[in-house]
Order: sequence, then C-alpha cells, then structure tokens
Amino acid sequence: MAFLLPSIVDEQIMKGILALRLIDTSDQDSFAYGLWINNTLEDDTPEYLNFYIFNITNPKEFLKGAKPKVFEMGPFSYRQYWAKFDVVSEVNPATLSYYKQQWWIPDNEMAKNASTTLVTTAALGFPVIKLNVPEAQAGGWFGDDKWYKDMAGDLLASMGQGELITTVTAKDLIFGVTSPYLQWVKTNVSPEYPDTYTLQFNDTDRFSCVERMNGHTVVFNNKEKVNELIRWNGMEFLYDNTTWGTPDANRIEGTDGRSFNIGVTRDQELTVFLPLGFRHFSFVFQKPVTYLGLALDRFVFKAGQLNSTCSTTNPQCLPYHLYGLKSGLLNVTSGVRSQQGFWSPVFASQPYFLHAHQWYTDNVVFLNGKANEEDHGTYVDVEHITGVSARGRQRTQINYYLRNSALLYPEMMDEVVLPVLWQEMVADASEKDAQSVSSGIYAAQRLQKILTFVGILIGSVACIISIVVFRYAWTHREGVYYTVYKTIASDISSSYVYGSADFTTVSGEFGGER
Repeated sequence: MAFLLPSIVDEQIMKGILALRLIDTSDQDSFAYGLWINNTLEDDTPEYLNFYIFNITNPKEFLKGAKPKVFEMGPFSYRQYWAKFDVVSEVNPATLSYYKQQWWIPDNEMAKNASTTLVTTAALGFPVIKLNVPEAQAGGWFGDDKWYKDMAGDLLASMGQGELITTVTAKDLIFGVTSPYLQWVKTNVSPEYPDTYTLQFNDTDRFSCVERMNGHTVVFNNKEKVNELIRWNGMEFLYDNTTWGTPDANRIEGTDGRSFNIGVTRDQELTVFLPLGFRHFSFVFQKPVTYLGLALDRFVFKAGQLNSTCSTTNPQCLPYHLYGLKSGLLNVTSGVRSQQGFWSPVFASQPYFLHAHQWYTDNVVFLNGKANEEDHGTYVDVEHITGVSARGRQRTQINYYLRNSALLYPEMMDEVVLPVLWQEMVADASEKDAQSVSSGIYAAQRLQKILTFVGILIGSVACIISIVVFRYAWTHREGVYYTVYKTIASDISSSYVYGSADFTTVSGEFGGER
C-alpha cells in the first residue's frame, strides 16, 4: 500500500500536467488553450519589451578620433501582446502550426514620448552602402583593398545623402528608421531595394504578420517533445541553410523559452531558439529560486556561445573574427540580410558587453552603466515538474561595427563596435497562473506525501503485529509441543494396554520411528 497509493497519485499528477501542456484545439474554453492561444486578456501573464538606447554625447569628437561616449536612456517600456491564428492541429505526428502576430503598446511615459525624444547614434545606411557595393560581401569595408568600395559611402555623403552620425527619434530607431543612403539607392538604382532598417517589427495587423514571414511556425504537441520547434516562420533550416556555416547551427530547434520538456532536471541543457540571434542557444542550471510560492530552477545563458559563431567557410556570413574582433559578439549580418534585404554590419552581444572581451569596453566610454550578471544576464526560471517557465529575462544588445573612411572620416578610430541599444524581454507569471500550478501540482504532491506516510505507517503497524504474534508463538513453542506430546502419549499408552496400538503409524505421525 505504501507504494500503490503514491503511484495512483503520480498518474493523476501526470494527467494534470498533460492537461496543462498539451493543447486540444477542439476545447477552446480550456485553461491550457487560453494560455497558449494569446495573452490579450487583462489577467493574463504580462510581457514587456524594454529598450535602453545609447545616446552618443560626443559625436564631433568621436569623428575626430576620440572614443565614443554613450549615455543610456531608458527604459522605453512596451507591453507586448501576441495572438496565434490560422491554427492547424495534426495527429500523426502530433503537431500544431500557426502564425503569431505580435504588437507593442507604450507602457510608461518614456515610451509614450518616444516619437519626440531625440537620440544621436550611427547612421546604419553609411556602412550598409559600403557592404552592398558589388563583391563587398567578400571583403570591401571588412578588409578588401579595392578603394572604390571604401569610397562609396563617402561619395554619397558628399552628395548630401546623409552622414555617419545622425539624430533620430527613439521610436524610429526602435521600430524603423529611413536612411537617406538607402532611399537614394531605392530611387536611383533599384526600386525594390528597402530603404528602412527595423530593429523590432510591430505587426499592426495579421496581413503584415503573414507578409513578413515565410510560413507557419510548427511545434510538437506530444508528451515527449511538447512545444519543441519543428519549423519557425516556415523554415526547418534558417534561410535555406545559408545563415551559419553548418547545418546544425542553421537547424531550427529548441522551444521559444516559455516552456520545456515535462520533468526538467538540473543536469540537462535547455535549448531556446532566439529570433533576434537567428539561432538556438543553450541554457544551464545556476541555482534554485522561489517566486510567488513556486519552487523554480534558474537556467542561465551558457558561456562561450558568442565566440566566432560565424564560419569562415560560409560566404553568406561576414567572418568578423578574421579582422581583429574578439570573442563575445554574434555576427548576425547574414540573418539581417535574409530578413531585411541588405547586408549590414550588425553584431549582437549581451548588454554592456557582459562576458565579452575587454577590447570592446576599452574602446567605448559608458557614462552611466557597467555590466553585471543580475541586471544584464539572460535567464529563465523553470517549474521543473511541469516544465513551464514562470519568469524570464532575455537581454540582447545591438551593436554596429564601424571603421574610418579615407575622404570624410580619416581621423576616426580605425575600428569600433558601437553599442546602439539593448533590449529586455520580461515575462513574469501572474499570481493567477502561479496559484493554478501551486494549488494543482503542489497539492497533489502534498497528498502523495501524506499517502506515502499513511501507507508506510499502516505497513509498519502490520509488520509489528506480525512480529509480535510470531515472537509469542516462538516463545511458547515448548509448552505447546509438550501438550501435544502428552496427549498423544496418553493415547498410545491406552492403545498398548488394550493391544490395539499401531506403533509404526503413531510414530509416523511424528515424522519417523523412535
């Protein structure tokens, strides 16, 4: 009984977990479906996207050779909403496919005033022009000695098409800034060429969402691989296997970070696909934490994943590590090209170059911030029984790689990785959702412990009674045997006297002759 009752409870716990994790599209009133399909209700778990913009305070001195001084402005905080649509459920194998629309609503005063807040930063169009001159992808601004490539941006700038440093609104920098350089190309060279660079897409409607995607996102919907990605935006491998140097790096795998496998253990590595980094990343256990009464395990971004990830054998990806750049950056030039239509020297890192080579912080002056794990690290807090994330922070910094130029900026630093902004995805489970887990799974666990104790107690009492009875019988065995012998001996004596005893038969009753 000590083992039977808990096993019954285990079965009920697993049924509850599967009811929470597996999505039944035919039961749209279920708690699980409501959590999965959107987060637009008032009591849903809120998600936020915070932007911290680096404003250059010494633009003239920077162009003359000084280190850039940057002042962090923010947070520009936006409430993130999302809704899945065009959902298709398959049985064999069990999968769900969908489109996911995402949009953001200003949530603080800085975000509400972002359209009038001015920031000074690098004009991405300047290096983009240099990189997109024919054959520039193989060298050009990144080391090729063909002078005309290095001069392209200068010539356009001298024609009044823009400069290396620009002033734009915070809203435009985040959600799409139009470049005079790219506008000139669009007007005079290629009408289909994009003229806007976007750091964060904002799907104003479902049509715009479908238009920028290559197809449905598809995930598993079974006990073994619940929520694991099969395709992202229609792709099983990133952009026809051209973003990174190996198929493994290009493969879409892992989850979106909102949940993982059922029964997460501390010795496993969790895999999360991060669209901003155009690939999947590993997370490892750091420490246990608690949140709203939930016992959680914190998994953090595994060290060493931002080191020369771009392969030199892949012509689609600019091999920055051949040109003196150090570890701690992720080269996303090829991913940006596939997504936005042009090459751009964009590199991702952790905020304030956390865990990156000191070379980056030596060449930039941060006026009001310094890297630390608590404020700038990426992590996810997982409820290990269900595999559901109860809290998470995804923090990424966007940087531009800049070099001096012969005509306009010959005195500028030979090269610098200029931080533009860093963004923080924030998701904390609501009290309602936390209570659902606590009152369900934890209550069942408490019942399991009680039943285990009761079962052990009953088994122990039964065992003690059995021992007492046996000991009593064993202790009094001589008296019992004596009574038996006395009775039988009396019968034998009586039989012998009257000549009717069968001694062999009698002694056989004792197991043999005497």
